[in-house]
Amino acid sequence: MGINSWPRSRRDLSLRARRPGVGLAAFLVSAAVLAYLIRMSQLGGHGPAPAVVAAGVIAVIAVAGAHRAGVWAVLLGTFLVPMTTLGPSPTSLWTFADALLVLGFVLLVPQILGGRLHAPPMFVAGSVILIVAGLVASTFSGAPYQSLAEMMRVVAAAVMLPTAILLWNPSRRKIVAIAGAYTLGSAVSAAYGLVTGIKSVDGRYAGLTDHPNHLGLTSMFSVALVPFLLASSGRERRWLWISIGAVNAVGVWVSGSRAALLVLLVLLPVFPLVSRSAAGLGLLGFAAGIGLLFADRLLNVEGGNALSRLLGAGSTTGSNAEREERIDTILATIREHPLLGSGFVHSWFAHVTYLEVMAAAGLFGLIGFCAILLAADRTILTAPPPYNLLAYPAFGYTIVGFATNVLWDRYIWIPISLSLLAWTHSRPNPDRDHTDASSPQPMEAPR
Repeated sequence: MGINSWPRSRRDLSLRARRPGVGLAAFLVSAAVLAYLIRMSQLGGHGPAPAVVAAGVIAVIAVAGAHRAGVWAVLLGTFLVPMTTLGPSPTSLWTFADALLVLGFVLLVPQILGGRLHAPPMFVAGSVILIVAGLVASTFSGAPYQSLAEMMRVVAAAVMLPTAILLWNPSRRKIVAIAGAYTLGSAVSAAYGLVTGIKSVDGRYAGLTDHPNHLGLTSMFSVALVPFLLASSGRERRWLWISIGAVNAVGVWVSGSRAALLVLLVLLPVFPLVSRSAAGLGLLGFAAGIGLLFADRLLNVEGGNALSRLLGAGSTTGSNAEREERIDTILATIREHPLLGSGFVHSWFAHVTYLEVMAAAGLFGLIGFCAILLAADRTILTAPPPYNLLAYPAFGYTIVGFATNVLWDRYIWIPISLSLLAWTHSRPNPDRDHTDASSPQPMEAPR
C-alpha cells in the first residue's frame, strides 16, 4: 500500500457513505422544482409535460452526475436521430434528438474542456475552408442573412457535431454503444413503418422519418455499422447485431431508395476486400447465392421497393425527369458564380449534394466539403481493425452524395463522426476517456 492510498480510500468511503444523503437531497429538490414548474406550466397554458421533463432531467443529473447523465443523453439522442419526425411539431427544425445531443455535450463540457482536439488535419483544413467560403458566398449573396442562417445548419452538422465528438473522444466501449444506439433506432423506425403499414402514394415506407429516402439512408448507414459492431462484440451479442442489421436491410428495401440500395451493393464486395476475412468472403458468397436463387423473382418485382424502382418501376420516370430539370437549373447557377458561389438560400434545389455545395459556396467550398469526407473515408485504409470498419458509413455517404440532396441531417454526421474517431483511435492519445478502458476487447488476440 502506497503512502497516498490510505487517505484516498478513506475519502472514497466517506463519499460512499454520503451518497444516500445526496440522492435524498436531489430527490427533494427535484420534487420541489417539479411542483413549481407544474404550477407555472398550468398558468401558462402549456400543460405539465415540460415541467415533468425538466424535473426529470434535473433529477437524473443530480443522482447520476453530470458526466454519466451527459453520456446517457448522447446515447439516447443518437438512438432518436434516425427518427426525424420526433420533434415539437412537424415543421420544427429541431427534433428531440437535437435537444438531447445538445444537453449531453453541455454536460460533458468539463471533460471536453479538459482535453485537446485530436482531429485529422484534413478535417480541420476542410472545415476552415468550408466556413470561410460559406461566409464569403453569403456576404455577397442576394439574401445574406438568410444564407448565413442556412449555412449555420451545415456548419452545425458537418463541423460542430463532429468536433464535439472528437473533443469528447469516447473510449472504444462508448463508440460501440453509440453505433449500437444508432442502428437500433433506425431498426425501430423501419419496424414502425412495417407494423403500421403506412405507405406513401407510390407504395414506399417512411417509418419514423419524414421521407422514404431518409428511411433508406438511415437503414443503409446502420447496415454499414454492423461489421464494426460484430468485430467489437462477443459472440453472445453478435446475433443481436445481425438481427438489427437484417431489419435495417429490410428498411432499405421497403423505403424504395435506389441510392441506398446501390450503396449497399457497392459496400458488400468492399467489406471482404478491406477486412481480408473468411467471414467477409462467406457473407459475400451467401448474398450472391441468395441473389441467384431468387433472381427470377427479384427481376420481376413490382411496387415501391428499392429494386423495382431501380429497375424503372413505380414513380421513377417522374422522379428522374424532375431530377434532370433540377440539375440543369443548378448547373446554370454554378456557371454564374463558379468560384464564390451564390449563397445557401436556393442551393438545395438539386438532388446532387456536391452540386449543391458548389452552387452555395463555390469551388472552394466544395473543396473544403470533399476534404471533410476524405478525412473520414481514408480511415478505411489507414486505421487499424476494427476501427477501419467505422469508415463504411462515411464511404457510403460519399457515394450516395451523387444521387441525393441530404447535407445537414444529423443522421448523416453521427456515423461520419464515428469514422473520424477511427483516425483518433489509431494514434496514441493520453486524453482519451479511460473510464472503461479496462474492459476486455472480444476481437483482440491475447498477448
